[in-house]
Amino acid sequence: MKPQAVAQGKGNRPLRILFAAAECHPFEKSSGIADVTSGLPRELAALGHEVEIFIPLYLKALLYPVLHDLPIYRARDFPPVKVRLGPYLYRSRIYSTRLPDSTVKVHLVDADTFQYFTAKSALASHRSLEDTFSRFAFFSKVIATIAARRRERPDVVHAHDWPAGLVPLLLTTQFYWTGIASVFTVHNVRQSEGVSPEVFYRLTRQRESRHPGLYGWAGRGLLHEGRMDLLKAGLVRADVVTTVSPSHAEELQREEYGGSYAPTLRWIAAQGGLRGILNGLDPSWLPARSPAELLADRPTNKAELQRLFDLPVDPTALLAIMTSRLTASKGYPLLPEALGRLRREGYNIQLGIASEGENGLLEHLLDQDSPQLPVRHRPWGDEPWHRLLYSGADLLLMPSHEEPCGLGQLAAQAYGTPPLVHATGGLRDTVGDEETGFVFHRYHAWDFADAIARAHRLFREEPAAWRALQERIMGLDHSWRASAQEYVELYRLAQRRAARADRYAPLPPVPVE
Repeated sequence: MKPQAVAQGKGNRPLRILFAAAECHPFEKSSGIADVTSGLPRELAALGHEVEIFIPLYLKALLYPVLHDLPIYRARDFPPVKVRLGPYLYRSRIYSTRLPDSTVKVHLVDADTFQYFTAKSALASHRSLEDTFSRFAFFSKVIATIAARRRERPDVVHAHDWPAGLVPLLLTTQFYWTGIASVFTVHNVRQSEGVSPEVFYRLTRQRESRHPGLYGWAGRGLLHEGRMDLLKAGLVRADVVTTVSPSHAEELQREEYGGSYAPTLRWIAAQGGLRGILNGLDPSWLPARSPAELLADRPTNKAELQRLFDLPVDPTALLAIMTSRLTASKGYPLLPEALGRLRREGYNIQLGIASEGENGLLEHLLDQDSPQLPVRHRPWGDEPWHRLLYSGADLLLMPSHEEPCGLGQLAAQAYGTPPLVHATGGLRDTVGDEETGFVFHRYHAWDFADAIARAHRLFREEPAAWRALQERIMGLDHSWRASAQEYVELYRLAQRRAARADRYAPLPPVPVE
């Protein structure tokens, strides 16, 4: 039975939701977006809504269903879409499969020549801006056309980050008559792509006079700091903009976090169009064992983890780990000074870093290794011991300067490992100081060291309180269910905003400050 058949009324009927993103786990993953576009659609489907996901047809994504016994077939549900880019005309080629252990359809999009994605590496590849723009302009045009012209149109198109930023814009310019609501989620405002207006016109042959809104119409076009910017397109033309935590939605309105997009985001928030909803944790990361069993296994797991990191097997040492990517924004520059202070003050602490990233930064961190406070590293890779990190460590360090949501702290809590975090973004929303972890507020090495010292004292001197903290965090609900219900309410808000008579009326320009 289709979801619509069980509807209780127009306002409460199940929704048809189309996701558009550059990646989706397990078909392709280069960032946390892949976890969102996998976990959220699963939960929306479990709530009775009809969900489809569109991602590029990377070779890895095409092979995954074949290698894991999932159905995959050339899509016949929608005719090929023709897209002109520069002097060439391409037709779409789409293959359909589904999420593992789910009925949610996943559609893989490329040109019929396999021009844009199949023969290329994933999103993180180092290619020219023009090439990147062409790829995702094609991708967005295909999705917007399918959404607007299919027999059963989606109620809501949910586009994710700059690769799908053109989708809301196309729905409100070329396909404005459909009334499809759009939601745009910004995952990382620091990353966007764009091209000059001259390159944009050469590739698309679209002028402002023929397609109002594409350039700078009332501040709601692509043009941003001289570029035709894909992130800007999604921000200013979606009916509702979201990000992945309530605190990060507030932070993005300040230049420190939102950069040159901050004035635009303040304007969107003032119109009631900006929301922050926390990510959930993919079910594959949730422990299969009970809290009592996890706690009983901790001494054994800790000793095994210490051996893996080539650390002394010492049950009295506080074993801290870091799993964030090795970049400065994740707080690694705070470590040398913080560790130096803790070493001088005689704290019995061990640090294991399981991550990849900047080699120079890693070498600097490993220079801090000493018999008094050992520091070890293992590359993250695709190792089977990842769960051991959270089920064996005593403390997870996440001193990020900024963290839109963060998933590491959620996984650690599920396994009974208290996270120690800087009060930013989703870390501030999910960790309460000495309630569900440890928090430091000023981004400074000494404040970071103070928080580690507090955790060490509780671990060594108050074992009953430490055990109570572990039991408390293992009882938290990190599933997608609560967040999915918030998204359903948001989708209905987007529908109401899309139905307004003044939806396309020119609004005051975005203020430039």
